[in-house]
This record gives sequence, C-alpha cells and structure tokens, in this order.
Amino acid sequence: MKNPTPGKNPFELASYVDKMPPVIRDLYLDMTIGYTDFGGRTGRARFYRFWIFTVLYLAVLMWISDTATDTVLVFLGLLICGWLYIAVPSAAISVRRLHDANKSALWAWMPQILIFYCLAEFAMMQSYNWFIWAPLGALTAVSFGVMSLPSFPEDNRWGKYSGSGEDK
Repeated sequence: MKNPTPGKNPFELASYVDKMPPVIRDLYLDMTIGYTDFGGRTGRARFYRFWIFTVLYLAVLMWISDTATDTVLVFLGLLICGWLYIAVPSAAISVRRLHDANKSALWAWMPQILIFYCLAEFAMMQSYNWFIWAPLGALTAVSFGVMSLPSFPEDNRWGKYSGSGEDK
C-alpha cells in the first residue's frame, strides 16, 4: 500500500487532517487538540455541529450499550464512560461559544448537569422526579438559548471578533 501522506505515519489519523472535509476536521480538532481549551471564541455553526455530533454519539452509545450488554451495570458503565469522554470537549466548546456571545460561562454547565442527573437517576432505577426535571430542563433550554445569541460584534477579553459571526 502506498503511503498517501509521504513523510507522515500512514496509521496516524492526524496525518489525514488536511484531506478531511471541513466539518469532520473541525470535529476532530475539537475532540483532540481543543478539548480542554476553555479560552477563546467559537461561532454558532461550529457549536451546533459539535452538539449535533454529541447527541448522535450519545444516542449510538445508548443503542450499542442496550443491544450489546445483558447487565445493567455494564450498560451504565459504558454510558458513564462515554459521557465522560464527551463531557469535557462539549463543556469547552460551550464555554467558548458563550465567550463569543460575551455571556457568563456558567450557562455551559446546565446541559452537563442535566445529562449527569439523567444518568444518575437511571442508574438508581427510580421513576422520574418532575420537580427536579422541570427546572433542570427549563434551565438547559435557557442555556441553549443564551448560546444561540449572535456573536458579540466587537473584540472582548476572550479574543478578536471574526467579522462575520461564522467560525474562525
């Protein structure tokens, strides 16, 4: 087999970054290089692409966990490990999105709290407690609304304005 990237390791995914479609490249870079970068700014399009990937990832993980396991403990172990894998990068991109809108980064933690509470309630096999679910769901919806605000049209303490409101 001929090496498609001469001078680079053909078995290393990073050697193919230049040839990836831009959407896949952004997801790959957010998951590998920028997964702990809580500074800077991120546009709405990149934020939504990442959160769509996160929802699809968790749905596929739940499906695999449900079909491939027979015990609840293994099912929950797979779900919690999968959530921990995606929790830090999704929180980081949410914080960067809030920085772009010039809002407080505390809103980025609401979706993570809701996902954690959902997994914990499922692990304890309890019925849904609507007195907790309703406010958590409402706060999560408000946090996504805040993250959907347009970019702040000036430079702020987290970075320069990109000019178009699109990804940088």
